[in-house]
Amino acid sequence: MNLALSMFISCLSCLFLACFSNIEKIDNELRKEINMERKVLAFYYTWYGVPQVSGRWYHWEEGGHSPNDVNEDGYPDFGTTNHPSHGPYDSNDPYAIRRHLKWCEEAGIDGLIATWWGQGQYHDKALKVVLNEAEKSPVKITVYYEIVPANGLNGVVDDFKYILKNYGKHPGFFTVDSRPVIFVYGRAMGQLNKDQWAEVLKQVKAEYDAIFIADTDSTELISLFDGGHTYNPVGLVVQQVDMDQYYQKFVEKCRSVGKIACATVIPGYDDSNIGRKHITVTNRRGGELYKSLWAKAEKSDPDWILITSFNEWHEGSEIEPSIEHGKLYLTLTRQLAFGFKHK
Repeated sequence: MNLALSMFISCLSCLFLACFSNIEKIDNELRKEINMERKVLAFYYTWYGVPQVSGRWYHWEEGGHSPNDVNEDGYPDFGTTNHPSHGPYDSNDPYAIRRHLKWCEEAGIDGLIATWWGQGQYHDKALKVVLNEAEKSPVKITVYYEIVPANGLNGVVDDFKYILKNYGKHPGFFTVDSRPVIFVYGRAMGQLNKDQWAEVLKQVKAEYDAIFIADTDSTELISLFDGGHTYNPVGLVVQQVDMDQYYQKFVEKCRSVGKIACATVIPGYDDSNIGRKHITVTNRRGGELYKSLWAKAEKSDPDWILITSFNEWHEGSEIEPSIEHGKLYLTLTRQLAFGFKHK
């Protein structure tokens, strides 16, 4: 996920929230009619590939790296900050997917938000494999709609209908009260204006009873959608923004228009190994950053807590077991998720 975009969105969030005042509470049928059981979800990346499964490397070579070579530390030369404890894997490999789902189940994660870039693309094909494995797991899968296609509004309508038609009723798809849930990333949000998004949702919801969660801090946009979230608060953490206040005001904003409120936490962040001109590193502090953000997010009483990420290895935000950190972050997630869901 592009850091510059995430930090820009985070900065706008900070400026807007600083000016945010109490908005009169209004009723909304969504939160009245659905089961608002607390959930924990993690962002998930289905873009990985290895030659043995997919015929070539996908994404492990990010930033010009060569996975067939060994780096100065004695590890394969991956475009990652840390190194997966079980080695590189392929997002089309059912065995790897089953391992991920088992880890998530043990950690108390209810769902994975899988990156999605278009119909028939590598990620779309891998999604089918993940959904088939999720059918046998309590951990369910939704999609993260990343980018608006060239034909704009009509393309988004077509994409959403494609996702809902082909996957929305799959037993492995994440739903709330039998309604499929789709998350929309900030880049895509910025590619259409408010009126265009209103038209997209009008057309799609005329055929499908689905729930859409937007990556935005705009009250107007959140009110159009069914909920709000932030993909990555790393920009706020770097700027030493008061995260207690940030989470509280974001949740209040969602609740003020009767929508689902999500709070996002990270274990850390480090994109220094993928060739970016401007790098950002946020130290994990041995798990202390993760625990601190969880405590502040939980205090704001969100409906769902989101984790960035399960396996975004390029940006060093993964909680998936690594050589460097072992299973520390799965263990912490299990403890923290249990506390959140049983508060």
